[in-house]
Amino acid sequence: MKTKIGCLIISVCVLTSLFFSACQDPESSASVDQDRIYVIYELFYNQNTDITKGRATFRFGNAIGTPLFLATGSEVSCDGELMSKFLDAVTIYVVDFAGKKDSATFKWIDTDGKEFFNTVHMTEIDYVDSITAIPNDAAFEFFWDGDALVDGENVVLLIDAVGNASQLFNETKTGSNSIILSKAQLEKLPEGDATLYMDKKHTVDLQEATSAGGTIFSTYRPTNKVVEIQ
Repeated sequence: MKTKIGCLIISVCVLTSLFFSACQDPESSASVDQDRIYVIYELFYNQNTDITKGRATFRFGNAIGTPLFLATGSEVSCDGELMSKFLDAVTIYVVDFAGKKDSATFKWIDTDGKEFFNTVHMTEIDYVDSITAIPNDAAFEFFWDGDALVDGENVVLLIDAVGNASQLFNETKTGSNSIILSKAQLEKLPEGDATLYMDKKHTVDLQEATSAGGTIFSTYRPTNKVVEIQ
């Protein structure tokens, strides 16, 4: 259950893309105008597993357009490692690396032979050691260990309490180094141990893209932390 809940905090844009594409059959990238292919790249490091994943998805027109699988002659790689299709239904292309990668460059070759290179860097975050308990009867300011947010960054915190109760919090304000956990949400958490999942997402502009555009971001997840809800 903990692993499944942790997956809830993957990026909103990917979730949206998967939701809308779930009702659409994937098509070959060769069947569309190559300049209308929208690409989503992610570099995701999970300290719990010490694995960095490269992910790429392709859509027609925009982030919620028809999912595309890469036709013969088209391929995507991450730091020189060819990415393979993971799920036929949503055509996610993935590759794994041992340890943390500080940055990575994705290379996509379309069916016309045109190459697109895009690089993203990882920004780290960690838990403050002094946070061992969180109240459920008052608002709480949750500080993290790491740099304050800059443009294009956000932090998401998921609190998974006993009885499968969970609450999700998000901070996007530039300059922030904490998240205000509202009393209204904390009141929904029962007393006892809870597991914290925290992701820091760093989004930058694509350096090379089609006219449809796309997005590229890194996600850093520190080792999950157990606290007491009291």
